[in-house]
Amino acid sequence: MNIAIGWDGSEEGLDALRLGSDLAEQLAGEVTVACVVEREMLTPERSDDEEELVTVIHDFYEVARQALGDADFTFREAIAAPVENLRRIALETEADLLVLGSTHLGPLGRVWPGSVAERLASRSPCPIVVAPSGYAQRGHPGISVIGVAYDGSRESRGAIAVASRLAELVSAEVEVLSVAPDYVAAEIPLGPLEPLRDETARKVERGLAGLSGSVSGGGEVLEGATAAALEERAVELDLLVVGSRGRGPLRSRVLGSVSADVMRTAPCPVIVVPHSDT
Repeated sequence: MNIAIGWDGSEEGLDALRLGSDLAEQLAGEVTVACVVEREMLTPERSDDEEELVTVIHDFYEVARQALGDADFTFREAIAAPVENLRRIALETEADLLVLGSTHLGPLGRVWPGSVAERLASRSPCPIVVAPSGYAQRGHPGISVIGVAYDGSRESRGAIAVASRLAELVSAEVEVLSVAPDYVAAEIPLGPLEPLRDETARKVERGLAGLSGSVSGGGEVLEGATAAALEERAVELDLLVVGSRGRGPLRSRVLGSVSADVMRTAPCPVIVVPHSDT
């Protein structure tokens, strides 16, 4: 697999480098490090100084080389317009995954609404992987359990396909997770909840049927508000895969509310599979 990593010199960027390195090792992937530098990151009085820009890029390269150890990687520059440049680099390198860190602007280092990770997740040519804050400082035994959120939609079927492919490559198990509402989470009267739970259980079965024949898996019906239930379950997962759904005004792409919330709050790395028109 081809893995692109967005590296911006921040602590969260180090999380992305570590997660990208871990994924590359386990997936036998080729790595491209996309060096993201915005003019605002330079000394204000020297923001147009090309010499300082070259120095910053060189420093970023050296840190990336140290973080990735002996791993081979290609280094690409993404100067300004990080969303468009990261998207371009992912396209040009035919990336299968684009790994990003959370932003320091959010509480506890989580993904913040409007951040590069959130804006890019709905427009990326490949799935986005978001490293939770502090990932680089933790121990990582490998990927053994992959969770995937499934509600029967086309987007969640895409998430099933991505989770299945990854599970095949790393010999992991897949947990298909569907969420049934409860009275606390619901904003409108629901009537009897048992039929809803039964339908959610059937969704889990359909999700399991969508896994590759060589992938072992199980399923679970969660209850409550969707994002909160997935976040709680994610404590026991090595990866959580969700689909991105939703369109804004004039059919412009936006990140679906559940996938956005999960990406911001999950304690494990989250893979967001972008919406597809095909």
